Amino acid sequence: MNVGKLNKRIKVYNFTKTSDGYGGFTEGYSYDSDYWAKIIYKDSSIQSNFDDRQNIQDVDIIVRKNAISGLNYETLISIDAGSTKSRISSIVEFDLDNYIKITIQREL
Repeated sequence: MNVGKLNKRIKVYNFTKTSDGYGGFTEGYSYDSDYWAKIIYKDSSIQSNFDDRQNIQDVDIIVRKNAISGLNYETLISIDAGSTKSRISSIVEFDLDNYIKITIQREL
């Protein structure tokens, strides 16, 4: 793949768990870093849970394998400034091209 196609910035947030000093833990997400990526918007669907309808869009994100590390299914990704953070639904590594394809589902 041409490196010039990695033309969008994504923000990565990692799951953190810190002690609250009273024997419990505080859970949340902390900002990790920005990465250059290729964004491929795929199909979207409307899902309804009881009376709540949500428009869910599948998005493929391609990043360099050497640049990004430590991804897991608790990691959140934000594509646009001000957009909601989306959880990773699949990770596929391309060893030949040295890229990783991440699929997320984001709420529109």
